[in-house]
Amino acid sequence: MLFENLNLIEPILAAIKAEGYTEPTPIQEKAIPVLLKIQDSGMLLFTEVFHKVPKQLL
Repeated sequence: MLFENLNLIEPILAAIKAEGYTEPTPIQEKAIPVLLKIQDSGMLLFTEVFHKVPKQLL
């Protein structure tokens, strides 16, 4: 597997390539998708909470 297959955003992928890495270690290959899923879930939760805050408090 390559870093390009891990759904990383372009700036992170570019930084990884600039350092000369092409393939993640076995732990990175397993951990990165989990961390991205957690991040997506956290942003979804933040968005849901933010929309429920009364506008006068923002």
